Amino acid sequence: MACAVGMGALGATGATAAPVSPDTPYPGSVPSWAQPSNDQGAAAADTSVEGELFLSLRNQDGAKALAEAVSNPRSSKYQRPLSPAQWIARYSPSKADYDSTVSFLTPKGLTITGTPDSRQYVVFRGTAAQVNAAFGAQLHKYDFKGTTLVGPSKAPQLPKAVAAHVVGVTVDQGAAKHPNYATPDAGQNAAPRARTAPAAPTADCSNYFGQNSDTVPTAYGKTSYPTFICGYTPS
Repeated sequence: MACAVGMGALGATGATAAPVSPDTPYPGSVPSWAQPSNDQGAAAADTSVEGELFLSLRNQDGAKALAEAVSNPRSSKYQRPLSPAQWIARYSPSKADYDSTVSFLTPKGLTITGTPDSRQYVVFRGTAAQVNAAFGAQLHKYDFKGTTLVGPSKAPQLPKAVAAHVVGVTVDQGAAKHPNYATPDAGQNAAPRARTAPAAPTADCSNYFGQNSDTVPTAYGKTSYPTFICGYTPS
C-alpha cells in the first residue's frame, strides 16, 4: 500500500527520484582517535595538513600470487622476483589513472610532494580549508594523549571517477604516521643509522629491507643476507 501511495504521489506531482550521490566516502580514513569525546572544534583554515591517495593495483590477485610464489621454496619461481621495472609494468596503476588522480588534486590548490615510480600513491599537502573543500572532510582538532592532532570529523569523499582508482585516503596529522624506529642498542627515540654492509657478523637490524647486511655460512647458498627489520618503538 505504501508503495502504491508513493507511486501515485510521484505521478501527480511530476517529481523525480533524488539522484544517487556522485561521491564515494572512505569511512576507514577517519582515525580511531578522532572521537566526539576528545573533539576540540574545527581546525583553523590555514592549518597545514599532509595526505595521501593510495591507488589500486592493476592485478591485485596476480601480485599476491607472485609474492607467495617467490617466497615458497616449493615453487619454481622461488627467489626469482621481478625487477622493479618489470613489477611496475605488470602490476602498478596505469600512468593514465595516476595522472588523472594527480589532476584532481592540483586544481584545488594542493601541492604534490611525493610521486613514487611505482605510482601506488601520491602525497600532497595543503591547508585545512583546501582539504575540506577537496574531500568534504571537515577537519577538526583532537586531543590525543595530551597532543593536539588534526583529523577528519567525517569520512573523506572522492568523485566516483577518481574513486574508481583509489583504495585509500589519509588526510590527518596522525601520531603514528611517522613512528620512531627501534634499534637493538639505542634509546627509545633513536634516529635511523646509516651503515654499509659489515665485514663481520653483527646483530644490527635494519630500518628498511636491505639497509644492513650480515654474513652467513656458505651452506646457505649466499654469504650475505639483509638483516631483519628493527620494528618501531611502543609509542
